[in-house]
Amino acid sequence: MEDTGLSKEFLENALGYRIEKFEVKAGSNLGDGYTCALFGVDVWKVAEPENPISIVVKCYPVNESRQEFLETGNIFKIELGMYDTVIPALTKFQEILPEKERVPLPFAPMIFGQYI
Repeated sequence: MEDTGLSKEFLENALGYRIEKFEVKAGSNLGDGYTCALFGVDVWKVAEPENPISIVVKCYPVNESRQEFLETGNIFKIELGMYDTVIPALTKFQEILPEKERVPLPFAPMIFGQYI
């Protein structure tokens, strides 16, 4: 597997708690997703090592040609803006509605805007 750039320090900062250990695995098939690299990460919290959590981490590609392509069109930053701005705004907008009128949003829980 390629170097992910993921570190214990990065994950602790992004998740907001101390971790005992983490394991990274492929999050998609080779060749999927030109704009990013997806990784599945199992994380064991220091406070609850018996209950690991599984997260998906979307990373800027390490391949320089892909980076140049993404930077030319600002593609990765636009996509990140969806996670960092648009999805949180949709979520907040739902809060003003009575609970029975809220529409479940088709997004997994995420840590908005954390990236390497």
